[in-house]
Amino acid sequence: MAQKNISLNRMAAMSLLVAYSAVLLLLVCMDCFLIGSYQKNRRMEEEQLLNDYADRVGSDMEEINSTFYDVFNNNRYFSALTGTLTEMKQYDNEYELDYSLRNRISLEEWMHGYVAYYNAGRNVRYHMDTPKVGNEDSPRIRQMAAERMQPNVSGWQWVFLETEEHLYCLLFGKKRNASLCMVYNLEQAGQDLPREKGELFYLYGGRILGDTAYGDMQQELAEEPDGSQSSFRGYMDGSYLYARRIENTELWLCMAVPVTLFTYMNI
Repeated sequence: MAQKNISLNRMAAMSLLVAYSAVLLLLVCMDCFLIGSYQKNRRMEEEQLLNDYADRVGSDMEEINSTFYDVFNNNRYFSALTGTLTEMKQYDNEYELDYSLRNRISLEEWMHGYVAYYNAGRNVRYHMDTPKVGNEDSPRIRQMAAERMQPNVSGWQWVFLETEEHLYCLLFGKKRNASLCMVYNLEQAGQDLPREKGELFYLYGGRILGDTAYGDMQQELAEEPDGSQSSFRGYMDGSYLYARRIENTELWLCMAVPVTLFTYMNI
């Protein structure tokens, strides 16, 4: 009888152990599922943040292209300044051009400034929307615009200017005796992005633009995205990287999220 009780106790203990093990296994499986689901949702959220930013930048650059084309080819005041004028006519056309462009800058969020050189580069008119364009950055932008008045420069060209505080997209064009530059603060469109999600930086022509802690990734990044891709994501140098190319350009917007123990287990 005593042996039978011991046997029953052992069976009960084994049953409890099996049940406990089953519950523990179920909890582990649930944890794995929840962690996996959290990781997937978080990555989708992070990628969507970058996509929204890229869509806005792409839309802004399209608007700048359209406005630039309109002024460069259809604005009669700019067209007049491309020729040779008397001093009085130069002033009249410069004033009207400045008035029309200032209005656009005040009305359109994507236009942050302009620089116009005329009279073969001897005269200049400009306006910057502060604080979107820093006062200390305006002289550098004007200098770059003046360099586009050289005889060997023609056509349109996007140029990127890095300063201590900002990163600018500058669209330049030259026609005979005049040149035009439109200014866009690339970081302005992304100022509402939550920085705790990751660090934003930019890649153009295989080179990282701006001041970033991820400068060491430049060589690896240059080997990854190519002209046939519109997006890229994956692990790189201890971070999860999202990258999105602005349509019809070589500009990539990137967001790097450091991978730590708590990055994807914050449930």
